[in-house]
Amino acid sequence: AHEQGIVQRFGAYVDTLAPGFHLRFPPPIETVTRVNIGEQRQINIGFTARGDGDRSVATVSRDSMMLTGDENIMHVAFTVQWQVKNAVEFLFQVEDVENTVKAVSESAMREFVGQMPVDQIMTVNRGKIEQLVRETTQRVLDAYHAGVSIISVSLQTTQAPQEVIDAFNDVQAASADRDRKINEAQKYTNTIVPRARGEAAKIEQDAAAYKEQAVTLAKGEAQRFLSIFEQYRAAPQVTRERMYVETM
Repeated sequence: AHEQGIVQRFGAYVDTLAPGFHLRFPPPIETVTRVNIGEQRQINIGFTARGDGDRSVATVSRDSMMLTGDENIMHVAFTVQWQVKNAVEFLFQVEDVENTVKAVSESAMREFVGQMPVDQIMTVNRGKIEQLVRETTQRVLDAYHAGVSIISVSLQTTQAPQEVIDAFNDVQAASADRDRKINEAQKYTNTIVPRARGEAAKIEQDAAAYKEQAVTLAKGEAQRFLSIFEQYRAAPQVTRERMYVETM
């Protein structure tokens, strides 16, 4: 049910057979090559798969060692799932489709891993890398007319080489400590700055109130002085004696 039959007459392609019963000329006049277009196939890059289906990363694997954007070496192991979408192109356009899929996807993975720092590859950008590698691999294979569809690209593991894993872990721990210190400092900033702003606002309000009080008192004193001055100007002797008596 998931197969198509590619018919060749004297070596030339002539027809594609759907599932079912068909009558053809016998070889060497015609030959029929069955292609399973429903099967999902998988390529493992950077690790080996045991017979029971469990996966284990190869300790030394040339195709898994990649250089990151910040010049670190990492073991990057991933799987590519694909299937045939055009049986004619699959048979006649590319000689070795499986190795072509492997080479193109590995090249795309190296390209994007080489553009990103190691900590982002291991954390926030895993999904982005998988998407970019899948899209790039599909675009290149379409240009080759390989007749395949890339279903998914899945990162299995990203880790430093065994020889430097301890130092790499120390660097990661230091980076985590740095981020923690930055977060603590930011938290302290978020606490102390609003408090300082509140105190500054209170000082400004107190100063404004003192200003209003001082101005009001000054105006009152000035008004009292002007009132006394008017009285003095009207009756200097009487005003002088009254002020003298009040003062004494």
